[in-house]
Amino acid sequence: MGNDPRKVFARFCEEVTVLSYERWVYNKLFGSGEETIELLNDTAKTYFGYIQRNIERSMVLSVVRLLDPKESGGYTNLSFKTVLCELQGEINDDVIAACKSDLDKVPCENIKTMRNKMIAHLDLDYAVGVKPLDPLYFKEITDAVDCIEIICNAIQYELEESETYYGHYIDPQGPDLLLRYLKAGLASERDKRRLRIGR
Repeated sequence: MGNDPRKVFARFCEEVTVLSYERWVYNKLFGSGEETIELLNDTAKTYFGYIQRNIERSMVLSVVRLLDPKESGGYTNLSFKTVLCELQGEINDDVIAACKSDLDKVPCENIKTMRNKMIAHLDLDYAVGVKPLDPLYFKEITDAVDCIEIICNAIQYELEESETYYGHYIDPQGPDLLLRYLKAGLASERDKRRLRIGR
């Protein structure tokens, strides 16, 4: 018995939502301006550098995974190509063709190189400094995520006549709360330091 195409797409959308949330968290922590960066550096610079790198790497892996071929290593992947194949007969053929065309235009070559040579594997020439990789800028990841969200919404609209509003989340336990606590904690430590000096 085959998979329910709509369930396959719903599960795929969960992966896109996680990727979109990671981008939102990253922007809140590392793309909100100099004041936020200074706060992170003044509290736990090494730790937040580690967090920044790991969110970037997680997003790179997610982007490439969503753009994977339908099959690899004898296994079927949950990727755009699989979703479009599963949805044949469920949505208009013109929409499927347009989505396939748009997938080919997703800017991801540098992202795939980073995934293949530094994250999923460790290229020897890169590791020993013989052949450095081109830098991967966060905007490249963001551009790919934008394309993925647009294509996903095109499919969703064809199926359900609705779209998902990616990119803005209300998370009372998320990065805003963390930043608020960090700011309060840092201010408290500075006050204590002043009092000790004042003695």
